[in-house]
Amino acid sequence: MTESNVVQLAPLEPEDNRNLLDVLIKNAKAPTAEQQNLLKLAETISKTVGYDEPLLPHHEEEIAKMFKKRQHGYGRTAYNLAHEAHASVQNERSRQAVQRIMREESAASLSGYTAQEIDDLKTAMRERWKQLGKKMRELKGKDDDGARKLKDDRTCINRALWWIERGKLPIYLTEYRRGAEDILAPFHARYEMWKTDDAAMNAEFKRRVEIRLGRKAA
Repeated sequence: MTESNVVQLAPLEPEDNRNLLDVLIKNAKAPTAEQQNLLKLAETISKTVGYDEPLLPHHEEEIAKMFKKRQHGYGRTAYNLAHEAHASVQNERSRQAVQRIMREESAASLSGYTAQEIDDLKTAMRERWKQLGKKMRELKGKDDDGARKLKDDRTCINRALWWIERGKLPIYLTEYRRGAEDILAPFHARYEMWKTDDAAMNAEFKRRVEIRLGRKAA
């Protein structure tokens, strides 16, 4: 290898390392790096630029948009940004956990319903999905808003069927019920009855036992 092929890496000057703050700013807004790496980056900035080295105007302006309290010094600000990025990750994980819980709580168990009742429910919803599809095609080019609404309703029916196939009854979130509210209404009414009335719940349990034993419900 000749000398001309060797890439000479000049050491970074302090003013060059100031630009590393942009990486921390980006990650504080939308985290993509591990916190440990961000802390190492903050340490590099603090050591090479200076913990209390005043921020340049363009960095000061950008940082002012992110923190309510005014930030002082490259090193100090770098560490604050690293911690802010970590907090953003934790908040996002918490948000996803809440959404997961909401999805789980948006459906009740179908284990108490007979297989025939569940099959009839799925058949009715699939037939409704086909009916809405036919109407949607008829409205295309004539009433695009109406066609879009029917498309959304069909999407909601698909979501509801997704739950039902997994032994769950969609109950709370509107987006799981639109387009088939009338079909799901008896199931929702029965669910609300079980939830609020122990006597009614016992009567319903007796009705199901009799159905399974082949007797006529009282």
